[in-house]
Amino acid sequence: MTERGRDWLLEAGKYAMAMAAVAAVVAAAISLAVRPMIADERIAREKAQDRITSRMVLMQRDAFDIIDIVMTKSEDDRTRKVALLREKWAADDARLR
Repeated sequence: MTERGRDWLLEAGKYAMAMAAVAAVVAAAISLAVRPMIADERIAREKAQDRITSRMVLMQRDAFDIIDIVMTKSEDDRTRKVALLREKWAADDARLR
């Protein structure tokens, strides 16, 4: 190998190492920039799942309460239970907003 070829390879190696270093820095910067977005997305997904789960629990409770109201024989008891159910709904709306 001639001295000129060796010098050219050394110079090409310097440029390749510089490009590799820049690529590593850019990759690290992108990773650091995206990490908070991924965490925010995970938190938002967990909050949405919690809200959906709590709504499903309330719907199931309401279904049992409505069945209980329908099965109640006394008109006074039925009226009282409907009023209690409406109070529960109002409390749920206030809590979930």
